[in-house]
Amino acid sequence: MGGTLDKTQMQADEVPVIPEHPRVPDALARAIVHALLDADALGLALLRSTDFTHVMTSPAYERLIGTGSTLGRSVTDVLPLTIAPRPILEEVVATGKAARSPDVLERTVRDAAGSPVSVYVSFTFLRVRQVTPGSDGVLILAEDVSRQIHERRLGELFATLASDMSGDRDETASIRSSVRRASVALAADDASIFLLSPDLKHLQGALVGWDWTRTSFVAEVERWPSVARAIAANEVGYVTAASARP
Repeated sequence: MGGTLDKTQMQADEVPVIPEHPRVPDALARAIVHALLDADALGLALLRSTDFTHVMTSPAYERLIGTGSTLGRSVTDVLPLTIAPRPILEEVVATGKAARSPDVLERTVRDAAGSPVSVYVSFTFLRVRQVTPGSDGVLILAEDVSRQIHERRLGELFATLASDMSGDRDETASIRSSVRRASVALAADDASIFLLSPDLKHLQGALVGWDWTRTSFVAEVERWPSVARAIAANEVGYVTAASARP
């Protein structure tokens, strides 16, 4: 027995079969969406592309941007143009490519003790198909990046301090410059330097920028437990108003 294969048939047989992407069951999709909406660290909001009005938001989103209820409000009413420029939103809808905000949102909030704390939020924009009949939308992901911003500023501060100290400069001027830079980098009201006695038991204010009456005399380290812990561990220590002890 013999036979020949048609050339067209041979070419068709050589074309690889690409499996279809499995469809996510509706129940699972709803569960994922609910999990994202309930997430505390990630805020979500959905804009319709016709006028970029909020048609869905999560509690975390409204908490992160700090403007109260955003449903039915335009994105320009709740976010600065530097955070969500309309051209970027339009490009996301037109191309389907995700984009990040060119800037981060900085807000000042109050902690449990009532002290002001800076919060930084980044935004990512993604296209969503058929938000309304005949139009797509933009999904906004808002993330608290305060820790990353803080760590980056510490890194920049370290590099600056190393540069200040390594140059052939007046020591007093370098120290004062370093303290000033540290204060700015950490968004502090002021900063000070204390000299530690050789026995590690006493502190003396050397360069003081706040409340001279508290630092113009020798202080015992044991009366400053947070300082004592930092010295003993040879590590950076952070104290907030809420955790400070008398």
